[in-house]
Amino acid sequence: MELDRLRAAIRAQCRLEIVYTDAAGRSSRRVVWPVQIGFMDSARVLAAWCELRKAFRTFRTDRILEAKEGARYPGRRSELMRALHEHLTLSAQAQPADRN
Repeated sequence: MELDRLRAAIRAQCRLEIVYTDAAGRSSRRVVWPVQIGFMDSARVLAAWCELRKAFRTFRTDRILEAKEGARYPGRRSELMRALHEHLTLSAQAQPADRN
């Protein structure tokens, strides 16, 4: 997936209809509200609100086969960013402590 298109959708606060392939090779269509691009482990990911799951999800950019820009999503990106960071903080706190 072209990063410039993802970045443009983030800046414009536009929904994206994506075709995504998971690790098992299954394809699905999702409508997402893109928030930011980052790295997770060794992969570049798009963090987004997923309308299907009604939750934040990360999508590896190399597994996004298609992305079509849609209408602007409601609210402001800054509010979505704040909610994403709260979600990530809560997820990190819920992880069991490493017991070395």
